[in-house]
Amino acid sequence: MASVSTVFSEVTTLTVSTERFITLQGVRHHNLKNLDLCLPKYRLIVVTGPSGSGKSSLAFETIYAEGQRRYLETLSTYARQFIRQMDKPDVERIVGLQPAVAIEQKKTPPHPRSTVGTVTEVYDYLRLLFARVGTPFCPTCDRPLQPQTIDQMVRTVLARWTGEPIAITAPIVRGRKGFHRKELEQAQKRGYTWARIDGRWYRLEDVPPLARTRHHTIDIVMDRLIAKPEHRARLETALETAIEMTRGFARVVHWENDEEILFSTHHRCPQCDFQFPDVEPWLFAFSSPKGACMACQGVGLVTPAVARRWERQPRRVEEMDADDPWEAWATWNTEEASFGGEDRTVPCPACEGTRLRPEARQVRIHGRNIADLSRMELGDLRAFLADLSWEGTDRLIAERILPSIFHRLEYLIDVGVEYLTLDRPTHTLSTGEMQRVRLAAQLGSGLRGVLYVLDEPTVGLHPRDTARLIRILHRLRDMGNTVIVVEHDEATIRAADFVVDLGPGAGEQGGYLIAAEPLDRFLRHPTSVTAAYLRGDRRIPQRPLLPLDRVPWLRLRNVRRHNLAGIDVQIPLGRLTAVTGVSGSGKSTLVFDVIYEEITRYHQSRGRATPLYCDAIEGLEFIRQAVVVDQSPVGRTPRSTPATYIGVFDDIRKFFASQPTARVWGYSPGRFSFNRPEGRCHYCEGMGYRRVRLHFMPDAYVLCEDCGGDRYNADTLKVTWQGRSIADILKMTVDEALQFFQAFPSITRKLQVLSDLALGYLRLGQPSHTLSGGESQRLKLARELTRSARGGILYLLDEPTTGLHAEDIRYLLQVLNRLVEQGHTVVVIEHHPDVIRNADYVLDLGPGGGRWGGRVVACGPPPVVAACAASATGQILKSVLQADGGKHGMDNHMETGARHV
Repeated sequence: MASVSTVFSEVTTLTVSTERFITLQGVRHHNLKNLDLCLPKYRLIVVTGPSGSGKSSLAFETIYAEGQRRYLETLSTYARQFIRQMDKPDVERIVGLQPAVAIEQKKTPPHPRSTVGTVTEVYDYLRLLFARVGTPFCPTCDRPLQPQTIDQMVRTVLARWTGEPIAITAPIVRGRKGFHRKELEQAQKRGYTWARIDGRWYRLEDVPPLARTRHHTIDIVMDRLIAKPEHRARLETALETAIEMTRGFARVVHWENDEEILFSTHHRCPQCDFQFPDVEPWLFAFSSPKGACMACQGVGLVTPAVARRWERQPRRVEEMDADDPWEAWATWNTEEASFGGEDRTVPCPACEGTRLRPEARQVRIHGRNIADLSRMELGDLRAFLADLSWEGTDRLIAERILPSIFHRLEYLIDVGVEYLTLDRPTHTLSTGEMQRVRLAAQLGSGLRGVLYVLDEPTVGLHPRDTARLIRILHRLRDMGNTVIVVEHDEATIRAADFVVDLGPGAGEQGGYLIAAEPLDRFLRHPTSVTAAYLRGDRRIPQRPLLPLDRVPWLRLRNVRRHNLAGIDVQIPLGRLTAVTGVSGSGKSTLVFDVIYEEITRYHQSRGRATPLYCDAIEGLEFIRQAVVVDQSPVGRTPRSTPATYIGVFDDIRKFFASQPTARVWGYSPGRFSFNRPEGRCHYCEGMGYRRVRLHFMPDAYVLCEDCGGDRYNADTLKVTWQGRSIADILKMTVDEALQFFQAFPSITRKLQVLSDLALGYLRLGQPSHTLSGGESQRLKLARELTRSARGGILYLLDEPTTGLHAEDIRYLLQVLNRLVEQGHTVVVIEHHPDVIRNADYVLDLGPGGGRWGGRVVACGPPPVVAACAASATGQILKSVLQADGGKHGMDNHMETGARHV
């Protein structure tokens, strides 16, 4: 029996361990091979390894999922039913886990009212600032409507007219037609003797008849006195009486020169009697009917049909009640206004795209409304707010609110998105931009003692800006948090305190723990491929650059779109081109919004369309088609698989339909589709599993009791070849299927492409929606490579190295080179130096982001761009080329199109 001291020692050791470490035992989730590891808390930990080695399975689907699950277990069962819960990870034990927050690459479903300002809460603080120190202006008269207290009125009068004669009046009639006998008689009955009518003084008994057809202004004199501090009580009494008589208005007039001041205790216009709503934060909330534009329901965009409808009857919208629910507005603005009907949208003409009701746009701070500030780039907004001067109470209020705004803006600037605006819809952001915006939001929250899990935060970030992001990660760590980052970027790995390396391969060849140790020891690791690349022992090889002097070119003149500032662009056809530049410099706008759109319009119109975003385009006759190969999911249901996506499953089904047993029974290839009722399992309808809904727990997925997960009915599974059924084939990996079908070129040709793209670990029947963004993009490339080898296609790729280890990039470059060898043109938006130096031509945009970008900084072969001192990409490229020890044949090809700007 253990002694008390021994038990106490073990408990103490365990307590110290859980305070300093996160301990995982028996991690078997997905392809992880029963891992045991110990992660230090309050450190920056980088998880790296080849694509498919199990990084996300460890970081997100085990560590984060368990942290979230434990937190949700503290909630009531009633609350848990409304929260989407992750599956319980396959792990024996996790000790020392902290509350977890995940910042993933995956885009959330687009919400029309989600903006950079709402996600980061900067807009919420701006709403509060405008509600507390903003000045409302009358929409009709454009005069300030500033309510004042009696004390403020008295101080204003004494400061202006001390020692001078004044009259305090009650403006009972303001610019109205009529005789107004009743109002004058009532004032006389109440004992008042003087009135000021249309700027002239009268005794009430001497007032002449007023013309009924003219507008009149009538003030009843409450008191006349000399403005002195000792008369303060009389002045207060007269003002209170006037305000009570007019329900909020009082006028003070100089008795001799007729100068006047009109006071009000409400946001009501004394000129046109417009009643301004209460200036509260909800007035600026476009997600609420009380603050949103009634024409577009706070979206800022409408269909052209709705815009024309508003132009025909704008008054009807303006007269609607802001307190009406959304449903009441649908009688005027149908659902097609924002979400359906026509695909094309235009800025809402009612609110000019600001999303806000008219009154919200009439509240200003130093001449700017909240929509003006939301349209500023974040860096400009920070400077504008810092330059504002405040007085009195406004200064005290602003000093409480502004620090929260400044902190969040500084974090956004630090993560490299200073070119964004607060009104930028989040669904228009790239995955990298969205992730960095979320990271800035987490920094602004100021949480401590939290476990943050991030997925490649450097995606879309130029190497020049990576240092700033690393400082942010270190700041997050220094605030008392543990930061786990799934990353391949060399600079980020070198900035880590602790490195976890998985591998050595992908899929079944991955999932092993190669290393889990501090950075300095990891760099000396003898078997880690990642460490070998970091040491320089392994490098991505440099291909010979192809000449540019005898190829056709795609030329665009005076390109104007978003921040592209009338630039001339040229791209060699039949070559690999890298479009580079810092975040926000206009790369995606040029490649997708201009080049892809213009080529698509050209072919759809059969060559009759005129350029929309540039003056002229040359070289379109050499391009058969433009194809975008992005990282969006290739399928959203389990019925889409790698085999069905690249078309090899059609060949496999035809092969099984040709077997003797299938021919005897009359089975066609459709019989072997799990989407067709004749061959699939009737119980699970070809899914292989059934979903069991558990209201207070995550939904459970159980194997189909009838087919055991095979997807097919028993008769279909009786058709076999070499003892394998169609269900067995779907369970094979690509590499296993290559070996199995090695005698059938029609099948192996397509499978070989997947293997060449380092996707040999994927199972043929794996649901496509489970693939990562990088895997989805390579699967799309594989489908393109299996098509006709005839050239003339322009392939457009957005950061194809996302999610790829250096070893995987070798395979990617081989595939891109094969496309070029087939006569196709490949244009990649890329930041990775090894891809850029392997491009035949580099087009560098910048020099900054937002309005500071949109210009061609340099273009030409990599060595030419590397020689440009003004190019941030060039300086990175220069160091890489110097490390390679040469110009890679620069002297052997023409510098066609090379230039510095």
